[in-house]
Amino acid sequence: MNIETPISSALIKVKQYVELFYLKQKLNPIEFWKNRKKVYSGLYEMSLKYLNISAILVPSERVFSRLVCNQRRK
Repeated sequence: MNIETPISSALIKVKQYVELFYLKQKLNPIEFWKNRKKVYSGLYEMSLKYLNISAILVPSERVFSRLVCNQRRK
């Protein structure tokens, strides 16, 4: 008898995802997840949350971190 629990189901989905081929750099990651949202519904929702983070935030965070580090040194 094979009883599937939410945890075992999640582990199976993550294992299947890890075994997928690598996404080519020229492909759109959002399209990749849209095509697989029925298979990986939970991972699809997480991908939308994290893939929509603006790349412009990274440089400003680095500048802010440097300012904070410099203030601590004084």
